[in-house]
Amino acid sequence: MRRNVRQYDRVLGGFGVRNVRSAYKRGKGSAGAVRLNEEEVMLYDVLKTVHLLSLVLWVGGMMFAQFFLRPAVLQLEGPQRLALMQDVLGRFFKAVTAVSLLVLITGFWMIGRVAKQMVQSGTSFQMPVSWWFMAIAGTLMVAIFFHIRFALYKKLNDAVKFSVWDKGAVALGKIRLWVSINLGLGILIIAVTLLYK
Repeated sequence: MRRNVRQYDRVLGGFGVRNVRSAYKRGKGSAGAVRLNEEEVMLYDVLKTVHLLSLVLWVGGMMFAQFFLRPAVLQLEGPQRLALMQDVLGRFFKAVTAVSLLVLITGFWMIGRVAKQMVQSGTSFQMPVSWWFMAIAGTLMVAIFFHIRFALYKKLNDAVKFSVWDKGAVALGKIRLWVSINLGLGILIIAVTLLYK
């Protein structure tokens, strides 16, 4: 296992093919090297960019909501606060629905491309521990988000629509709890992928 991780670091540059361009250059003539053409390199770069930008929007949005928006809206009366949060979260959750799926699709697509290249070059593919962690925790984050979006937010939306403020406050409290858990997972994923290679 350790030998395969070192191969990723040497040939593919650790997390996500960081040095994919140098792997492409080495692959042109080296026996047993991973062979990447320019289109594959460009596609990988695009996938990684979309993946990272989606994660930045998602985790950054959760950070903003928890530590900047929430303290500011506490100054408002309960009905005003709930109506504002319902509106803001509705807009944010529409964006996160798209970017959470992009994070999953691009992440698994990149893993698949690396696996395919390794196997085609005659090297066995075993994912590093940090990639396993990223894949499992990322999938868990998406599952938690869909619970927030389609169960808890629906309760908040209905409570605001029918002016049932006590139920709205309960729903918003549960949303805040699960967003905090997802924010912690997102930060942990970033830390693990940057620190463990």
